Parts: sequence; C-alpha cells; structure tokens
Amino acid sequence: MPVERTAAVDEPNRCAREPRSARDANRMHTLLAPASDDWNGWGRDHSNTRYAPNPGFRAADLPRLRLKWAFGYRGSYVYGQPVIVAGRVYVTSSSGRVHSLDLATGCVHWSYSAETAVRSAIAIGNVGGLTALYFGDDAGNVYALQAADGQLLWKRRVDAPAQARITGALKLHGDVVYVPVSSFEEIVAADSHYPCCTFVGSLQALDVRTGVPIWVAKTLSAPEPLRLSDAGTQLHGPAGAAI
Repeated sequence: MPVERTAAVDEPNRCAREPRSARDANRMHTLLAPASDDWNGWGRDHSNTRYAPNPGFRAADLPRLRLKWAFGYRGSYVYGQPVIVAGRVYVTSSSGRVHSLDLATGCVHWSYSAETAVRSAIAIGNVGGLTALYFGDDAGNVYALQAADGQLLWKRRVDAPAQARITGALKLHGDVVYVPVSSFEEIVAADSHYPCCTFVGSLQALDVRTGVPIWVAKTLSAPEPLRLSDAGTQLHGPAGAAI
C-alpha cells in the first residue's frame, strides 16, 4: 500500500552529520551495500551457517578482548540479532525502535520507530543502486527503510487477521523479499469466548522495491466451522502452522 515517507526519529549520541548532495547520497548507498563477509540477517548467509569466515580475531585473542562501547536501550529488551554490514550495526527492539549504529564508536546514525515490537534480525540488500533494510513487526507489517538515513521506502501489512505477526527474519534473494508469517492466536485462544482458531501461517514473497505481493503460500487450507465451545462460541479448524 502507498504510504507517506516518515522521518526517522531522533536519539541521543548522534553521529556527526554533514550536508550531502544527491551525488553524495548515491555514493552512500554504494558504500553501505552488503559484502560477502558481512553478518547480514539472522544466520549471515542463505544457508544460515551462523559462521563468520573472517572474524578478525583468533580464539587465542579472546582473553584480551575489552569493551569498546555499549549502547543502552531505553525501556526495552531485545530479541533480534544485531546485523553488521559496511561498518554499521543494525539492531531492533521490543519498543519498535530500529537503530543504525556506527561499528567503530557506537554513535547513532539514525533511529526509526516501527508501529510495534520488532523481534527479528534485519535483512539488508542493494537493488538498483539503493541499499535498504527489511524487517517485520508484531502487527504483521513489513518495512523497507533506506540504509543511509532510515527513511521509510514502503510499509505493507501482510495478513488481515489481527493476530498476525512476524517473528522470523526476512530473507532477500534477487528482487524478492521472503516473509514468514506467525501469530499470537494461541495466546488469546485461552479465552473461552474467543472463536478459536482461524489464523493460518504463510510464506509470502514481496517485491523489494514496492512491497507488492508476488505470491503467498499458506501452510494449511482455510479453517472451517467445527463445533461450539462450552461457552457457546463457534470453534474453527484446522488452524495454526505459523512460520
């Protein structure tokens, strides 16, 4: 869906900013593009090896490591794994704040406030010369932000049920971003008056430039009415199979 471009929110400890021309901005997108040695996404590569071939230090160096900087989250806890690409550290939080930090100093290049909690790692790609990062939130929204300044490129809700959320990291391949869709319906289902359960998990493919769906693969067929609960509420199934 088309959305207005939303400015990134401000944070303390901002990195020094210099005015840039359009030419400089294009160069910045190139500089921030991911490389093969970066830690991009949940498992670093498409195979989720979770292995860094060139970590920059040896096992023998571990006892000599010292704290270089620390970043304090404001009233938040963290699920998503930090992503390190082109000298920046991208982190998410339960408050919905997404931050781009400087790898060398920990200063904040920019911060963006999503609609609700962001639990997964970020995926970063460069398409057509534009470097962007992609992630989902607990309201089932997928976001694409400019890596250079955190400006919103597009935002799309991938499932209609109110219980849909995205807890897994997105995957990028070519011009497609793959989105796993989960839910928290199993939590609200404890209410005997809730018409459990109608959510069905899915894997969705979106265009990286626009967020427009390319295809949707459901994990189950559509739930059907089954019986009434002890409270007289209509129950449905089969349901679930979240990703």
